[in-house]
Amino acid sequence: MMWSSLPWVHEVLRLLAVPILIWMAMNADFLRRAISTAPRDLRGIAAILQLKMAMRIELWRNRGVQQIFMDTVARNRKKAAIVDIDREIEWTFEELNEHANRFAHFLQSAGVKPNDVIALVLTNGAHYVAAWLGCTKIGATSAWINTNLKQSSLQHCLEVSGAKLILADDDVVNEVREVTRTTTFALSEVNIEKQSSSEPVCAEPPKFQSVLCFIYTSGTTGLPKAAVIKHLRFYYMAKSGTFVFGCNPSDRLYICLPMYHTSAGVLGIGQTIINGSTCVIAKKFGVRRFWKDCVRFDCTVSQYIGEICRYLLTAPPCPEEKRHRVRLLMGNGLRAAIWTQFVERFNIPNVAELFASTEGTSNLVNFVNKVGSCGFVPIYPFIHKFYPVMLYRADLETGELLRDEEGRAIPCKPGETGVLVCKLRRKDPIHQFEGYINAKDTQKRIVYLPEPAFCSGDILEWDREGFFYFKDRTGDTFRWKGENVSTTEVESVLQDVAALQDATAFGVALPGAEGRAGMLAVVVDDRTRSDIGGVLDLLAERFASNLPSYAVPLFVRVCSQVDKTGTFKLRKTRLQQEGLNCGEDAVFFFDVRSKKYAPFQATQLKTLKF
Repeated sequence: MMWSSLPWVHEVLRLLAVPILIWMAMNADFLRRAISTAPRDLRGIAAILQLKMAMRIELWRNRGVQQIFMDTVARNRKKAAIVDIDREIEWTFEELNEHANRFAHFLQSAGVKPNDVIALVLTNGAHYVAAWLGCTKIGATSAWINTNLKQSSLQHCLEVSGAKLILADDDVVNEVREVTRTTTFALSEVNIEKQSSSEPVCAEPPKFQSVLCFIYTSGTTGLPKAAVIKHLRFYYMAKSGTFVFGCNPSDRLYICLPMYHTSAGVLGIGQTIINGSTCVIAKKFGVRRFWKDCVRFDCTVSQYIGEICRYLLTAPPCPEEKRHRVRLLMGNGLRAAIWTQFVERFNIPNVAELFASTEGTSNLVNFVNKVGSCGFVPIYPFIHKFYPVMLYRADLETGELLRDEEGRAIPCKPGETGVLVCKLRRKDPIHQFEGYINAKDTQKRIVYLPEPAFCSGDILEWDREGFFYFKDRTGDTFRWKGENVSTTEVESVLQDVAALQDATAFGVALPGAEGRAGMLAVVVDDRTRSDIGGVLDLLAERFASNLPSYAVPLFVRVCSQVDKTGTFKLRKTRLQQEGLNCGEDAVFFFDVRSKKYAPFQATQLKTLKF
């Protein structure tokens, strides 16, 4: 007998139909949004499941990146692994492995043992990849140092790493030797081609949860911090290229971003090391060469930051911008105002905008070409148990989480703005926070909801379809020229300048520019104000000698006074909001050509080039 023939079944269905229809009527808007975003969400969930499965397999195998790379070599021995444009080098996977072995043998001959740290102060190129791979093959950890750093900033990063030995490019080795007594070799002194290319013997080969390298990040406060990157994190980021962005072994990836950062050094080069793609490396980005390189080397994928997109858009048209075969751009910072224009002019089928930090777990991705969005999380409430990344209500000036009467952080609803947070899960490698070398710095990034979570310090908006939009950063850093600038680092250069009564650095928004430009607000007495030119010359000299070019404040505002808190800290919020609307305060602009500060008028803003 069929169940449908039973009278009570019909009665149950009739009774259920009414509340279901009422619920659907009351939640019609939610259902509409859920249905419209279902294809996006299903694709995202599938990518995460594939990624988690791959991670579980490698956790079981417990192999380091150096062993996984050997599988890649076995599949692609004679295939091009790296094309180093500026050095005119092309290595197959077999040759890349041999050069990594040569670096490993050199390091062993220099007394490097497992768990030692080797600092790499190297510019983009094939030797960069071979050097850190060589470190990994003998169980050493590499520290990836920003080649733009100078004096105290460079010294700080080298000291924090605890490096036993330093490898540096010939054009920066003298600057390195000026700030450290650690044994330092220039690449030309290594004589790498004379080293053995055989596989090195390592008594303690790294495992999947061993530390691979240190990558420096500003976090949200203070001087650069060395973020701990384990082998599993490198693998996870590299595999994201496959499952999330759709990269494949037949792709040729153009890399012009600095390889000491995660985007190029891990997500980019990881496509070669883990997935078998070919990486075409330029020493640095150039507007005139970008599309020419992509055409010349038949590149199908590239990376970007917001500044690159703006520079390319303002450049005169060239034939190569239509002849290239680039099908995918991965990166962050492409502004909504130029997104459509950029995609249409350069005929880019797919833009994958991602939002992540080197050390963080709050990762978002927009792989559906949603203009202006930096990623999404589905709007279904249950999804947060599966992917615990979400916004929490916060004081948008300080970044402090707002809490209810019981002390619990308050999650945002779709349509609200808050701070991006990710709950930490020890058994889930994707959502583990390894933190920094310094344990105190690590603890500063952890908040309690009450459960422990990583707080990004970034303010985002979550719309009603689940898309996120970046709004601002909290803390003492800002982003300019694709780099994070620490205001603490800028201010520390001025601590012994007696002419300044007070000084505070911050970032200000400029029309048509990505990120925030550096501004320094200073307070001087009347006598010093009469010789402000001499003070500004001193500041310019200090900045040029001690800071990388992107960290030098573009503007100096001379104030009569600056508001302070009850604990005598300078209030930056009002100054930051005022930007270049400085009232009667004098403002000066840093002239890159003369390396001096010159008087600035608001009418000059349109003529300035950033």
